[in-house]
Amino acid sequence: MQNQTPETGISENAGFLSTIIIRLMVLLSRKAIWYIAGVFIISLLIGYWLGSKLVVSVSSSNTAPIQVVDSQSRIITLIEVTDLSEPQPALLSVWFIHMINKERPVLGFTPVTAVSMIDDENLPKLADFSLDSTGNPSQEFLKSLDKLKVPSSGYILIDRVSSTAFINWINGSEPGTPLELKNHSMAEYGQILRTMCGSLPIAANKGIPEFSWSKITPGNFRTSLLFSQVIENTAFLFANGSPRCEMVPLP
Repeated sequence: MQNQTPETGISENAGFLSTIIIRLMVLLSRKAIWYIAGVFIISLLIGYWLGSKLVVSVSSSNTAPIQVVDSQSRIITLIEVTDLSEPQPALLSVWFIHMINKERPVLGFTPVTAVSMIDDENLPKLADFSLDSTGNPSQEFLKSLDKLKVPSSGYILIDRVSSTAFINWINGSEPGTPLELKNHSMAEYGQILRTMCGSLPIAANKGIPEFSWSKITPGNFRTSLLFSQVIENTAFLFANGSPRCEMVPLP
């Protein structure tokens, strides 16, 4: 009898692999396995889709962008009253003054309200104007201005004496020349602004004397700004050529 070559285990391994393959084929032939696999794949796809939609919705939310004032621009709140020598003067008008430094500077005016604008929706909001114990606008009044969402750098409080002095200084008129403001209407303010803006190029070209602050400070002029900022703002009117005047609506 011839000796047979001893087996190395290959046949046993082949039999074992065949058994596994046969069992897998039986399992895969069942509909339940395909159903489970299909559900798993669909769940993955849905999860990916929801995740991508969530990222997009956060990055493209509908919230309004925050208004940012350029470093070359500033807004000053101008509050005009009757007479600052009185304990509680009456409010005449409120303006936002825009100073925009460009190649051609822009001087913008936003009329907020005036005593003549009896039908204006902002007039009731500002009707509670008063001065505090220090002679400055009350915090309640300043908060009512904040509701207009205009990023002001501070306020300047003037009365008839100081407003007349400022306008006559810019126009080159005699200091005591009265302003044509009988009713404080927008038509009257418009005429004064047109005259003032028309005078700016002339004043810038021929030079203008320094404003005599001692005549009105502090009796007819108060501000939350530093005095250096006030000087800078007035210098804006004549630096780098005269600014172009524009009316700027409320946001």
